[in-house]
Amino acid sequence: MTRISSVVAGVFFCGLLGAWGSSPTASFYTLTVDMTLTPMTSTMPVHVVVNPVTIPDVVDRPLIVTRMGNNQVVLDEFARWGEPLKGDIARTIAGDLATLLASDRALGAVSRDIAGVIHAGAP
Repeated sequence: MTRISSVVAGVFFCGLLGAWGSSPTASFYTLTVDMTLTPMTSTMPVHVVVNPVTIPDVVDRPLIVTRMGNNQVVLDEFARWGEPLKGDIARTIAGDLATLLASDRALGAVSRDIAGVIHAGAP
């Protein structure tokens, strides 16, 4: 009887250790168009193309980076961007401009894929 209870206690203890050792699940984030913006009044249609965005190398990574003071940044291992940040920023700016200018002609930066097909990031 004591041998069975020792085995059960050992299995329970190993399961408990395994639960403590598991990592949190990563969360993925994207930027979105600001839905609280209101269109400005315009007398003529406006066409806008947002050029490719440049961002500092310190934040050009899948992990979300937070500045802590003047000289310290923190990388969050479990908070990640759902798509490359440069494209996400350009798409969001184009979407915000489309709303502000009341135009359906605001596009993100135009790019070509490997096959030469042209893609434009729409809002």
